[in-house]
Amino acid sequence: MIRPLGNRILISPIIDTRSDVIWTPEVMSRWGNGLLATKGTVLAIGPEVDAVALGEIVHFSDSCGKPCEDGVLIREDDVMFVEEAPVKTEWVGAVEVADEA
Repeated sequence: MIRPLGNRILISPIIDTRSDVIWTPEVMSRWGNGLLATKGTVLAIGPEVDAVALGEIVHFSDSCGKPCEDGVLIREDDVMFVEEAPVKTEWVGAVEVADEA
């Protein structure tokens, strides 16, 4: 396992599913199985990281990060948000409708 420095975060990408919160295109990804990696589990954080904690699921841009043997290394600024509770959404045409249930 590597130890991130500064404001870097080691992510284990979740590439089997697309994000249910933000739109992601269905194109080949450099991360592996044909889907863009836009979320992942935090495995390790650098000493200057204060917005995320170990084990949290974060969403990030598909164009950021550096693949490594243990996952993907990204900067804290590349994290768009932390998933606190599953959000169920449905796409109706070009408009997203959130399910409040």
